[in-house]
Amino acid sequence: MVIRDPDPEKTPGGIVIPEQAKERLTRGTVLAVGPGKRAPSALAQKLAAAWGRYIKEHPEAVDTEVDDTIADVVHRLDRLAPSVEPGDKVLFGKYTGNEARVKDEHGVEHDCVLCDEEELYGVIE
Repeated sequence: MVIRDPDPEKTPGGIVIPEQAKERLTRGTVLAVGPGKRAPSALAQKLAAAWGRYIKEHPEAVDTEVDDTIADVVHRLDRLAPSVEPGDKVLFGKYTGNEARVKDEHGVEHDCVLCDEEELYGVIE
Protein backbone atom coordinates (compact mmCIF):
# COMPACT_ATOMS: atom_id res chain seq x y z
CA MET A 1 0.00 0.00 0.00
CA VAL A 2 1.43 3.35 -1.08
CA ILE A 3 0.28 6.78 0.11
CA ARG A 4 0.15 8.97 -2.97
CA ASP A 5 2.03 12.27 -2.55
CA PRO A 6 -0.41 15.22 -2.65
CA ASP A 7 -0.79 17.15 -5.91
CA PRO A 8 0.99 20.51 -5.89
CA GLU A 9 -1.32 23.52 -5.61
CA LYS A 10 1.04 25.80 -7.56
CA THR A 11 3.78 25.52 -10.17
CA PRO A 12 7.35 26.36 -9.13
CA GLY A 13 6.72 29.78 -10.74
CA GLY A 14 3.73 30.43 -8.46
CA ILE A 15 0.86 29.78 -10.91
CA VAL A 16 -2.16 28.14 -9.24
CA ILE A 17 -3.05 24.81 -10.85
CA PRO A 18 -6.82 24.25 -11.29
CA GLU A 19 -8.21 20.82 -10.33
CA GLN A 20 -9.01 19.91 -13.95
CA ALA A 21 -5.38 20.50 -15.02
CA LYS A 22 -3.72 18.56 -12.21
CA GLU A 23 -1.87 15.43 -13.25
CA ARG A 24 -1.97 12.50 -10.88
CA LEU A 25 1.44 12.25 -9.28
CA THR A 26 3.18 8.95 -9.68
CA ARG A 27 5.18 8.91 -6.50
CA GLY A 28 4.43 8.19 -2.91
CA THR A 29 5.51 6.57 0.32
CA VAL A 30 5.11 2.88 1.11
CA LEU A 31 2.68 2.59 4.02
CA ALA A 32 2.58 -1.20 4.37
CA VAL A 33 3.73 -4.36 2.62
CA GLY A 34 2.33 -7.86 2.59
CA PRO A 35 4.16 -11.09 3.41
CA GLY A 36 5.65 -11.32 -0.09
CA LYS A 37 4.84 -13.18 -3.26
CA ARG A 38 4.55 -16.92 -3.31
CA ALA A 39 7.86 -18.42 -4.34
CA PRO A 40 8.04 -21.23 -6.84
CA SER A 41 7.14 -23.97 -4.38
CA ALA A 42 9.29 -26.56 -6.16
CA LEU A 43 12.27 -25.67 -3.94
CA ALA A 44 10.25 -25.98 -0.73
CA GLN A 45 8.75 -29.26 -1.92
CA LYS A 46 12.19 -30.66 -2.81
CA LEU A 47 13.53 -29.76 0.63
CA ALA A 48 10.55 -31.35 2.40
CA ALA A 49 10.82 -34.49 0.23
CA ALA A 50 14.57 -34.78 0.85
CA TRP A 51 14.03 -34.49 4.61
CA GLY A 52 11.31 -37.13 4.46
CA ARG A 53 13.61 -39.54 2.59
CA TYR A 54 16.42 -38.89 5.07
CA ILE A 55 14.15 -39.67 8.05
CA LYS A 56 13.02 -42.94 6.42
CA GLU A 57 16.65 -43.98 5.95
CA HIS A 58 17.78 -42.72 9.38
CA PRO A 59 14.89 -43.06 11.86
CA GLU A 60 17.28 -42.38 14.74
CA ALA A 61 17.60 -38.81 13.40
CA VAL A 62 13.99 -37.97 14.27
CA ASP A 63 14.10 -34.91 16.50
CA THR A 64 11.14 -32.63 17.17
CA GLU A 65 13.33 -29.54 17.33
CA VAL A 66 14.95 -30.34 13.97
CA ASP A 67 11.55 -31.17 12.44
CA ASP A 68 10.21 -27.80 13.62
CA THR A 69 13.27 -26.04 12.16
CA ILE A 70 12.86 -27.78 8.79
CA ALA A 71 9.14 -26.92 8.76
CA ASP A 72 9.99 -23.27 9.50
CA VAL A 73 12.57 -23.17 6.69
CA VAL A 74 10.12 -24.73 4.23
CA HIS A 75 7.46 -22.20 5.25
CA ARG A 76 9.86 -19.26 4.74
CA LEU A 77 11.00 -20.62 1.37
CA ASP A 78 7.38 -20.51 0.30
CA ARG A 79 7.44 -16.68 0.08
CA LEU A 80 9.80 -14.17 -1.48
CA ALA A 81 10.61 -11.27 0.85
CA PRO A 82 9.40 -7.86 -0.40
CA SER A 83 12.14 -5.55 -1.72
CA VAL A 84 10.39 -2.44 -0.40
CA GLU A 85 9.52 -1.57 3.17
CA PRO A 86 7.29 0.97 4.92
CA GLY A 87 8.73 4.46 4.59
CA ASP A 88 10.36 3.90 1.18
CA LYS A 89 9.70 6.63 -1.41
CA VAL A 90 8.63 4.97 -4.67
CA LEU A 91 7.70 5.77 -8.27
CA PHE A 92 4.75 4.07 -9.98
CA GLY A 93 2.60 4.38 -13.10
CA LYS A 94 -0.26 6.81 -13.52
CA TYR A 95 -2.83 4.00 -13.63
CA THR A 96 -1.07 1.56 -11.30
CA GLY A 97 -3.06 -0.53 -8.84
CA ASN A 98 -6.38 0.28 -7.21
CA GLU A 99 -7.24 3.53 -5.48
CA ALA A 100 -8.32 3.58 -1.83
CA ARG A 101 -8.86 6.23 0.85
CA VAL A 102 -7.31 5.17 4.14
CA LYS A 103 -7.34 6.87 7.55
CA ASP A 104 -4.07 7.00 9.46
CA GLU A 105 -3.70 6.64 13.24
CA HIS A 106 -4.65 10.34 13.62
CA GLY A 107 -7.87 9.97 11.62
CA VAL A 108 -6.50 11.85 8.58
CA GLU A 109 -7.58 10.39 5.22
CA HIS A 110 -4.96 9.71 2.55
CA ASP A 111 -5.21 8.72 -1.12
CA CYS A 112 -3.53 5.33 -1.37
CA VAL A 113 -2.67 2.93 -4.14
CA LEU A 114 -2.93 -0.81 -3.58
CA CYS A 115 -0.52 -2.48 -5.98
CA ASP A 116 1.83 -5.38 -6.52
CA GLU A 117 5.52 -4.79 -6.04
CA GLU A 118 6.13 -5.51 -9.74
CA GLU A 119 4.04 -2.43 -10.61
CA LEU A 120 6.49 -0.11 -8.85
CA TYR A 121 9.09 1.52 -11.12
CA GLY A 122 11.65 1.95 -8.38
CA VAL A 123 12.67 3.34 -5.01
CA ILE A 124 13.81 6.97 -4.70
CA GLU A 125 17.00 7.18 -2.64
